[in-house]
Amino acid sequence: MIQSEKNTCNVLQDKEGSSYLNKFYARYEGKSAEESLDMLTKRVYAKPSRLTMLYRAVYPDHDEVRLSLILMRICPKLPGQ
Repeated sequence: MIQSEKNTCNVLQDKEGSSYLNKFYARYEGKSAEESLDMLTKRVYAKPSRLTMLYRAVYPDHDEVRLSLILMRICPKLPGQ
């Protein structure tokens, strides 16, 4: 009986994960990297660590200088800027 419950749980998790990914792909399909980053930054609290993670996911090859410029533009009121 426990194995059956595990299988049911796995099936539900797979459906939930697939549903999330399908919505994510549909939302960002056909968007440029800049458009995607703009959309993503509007969906999260503008905290430097979160924005850095998003930026690195969209632009993995960009350097820290570009990242700093983006952070200053998105979060102009952070201390030290």
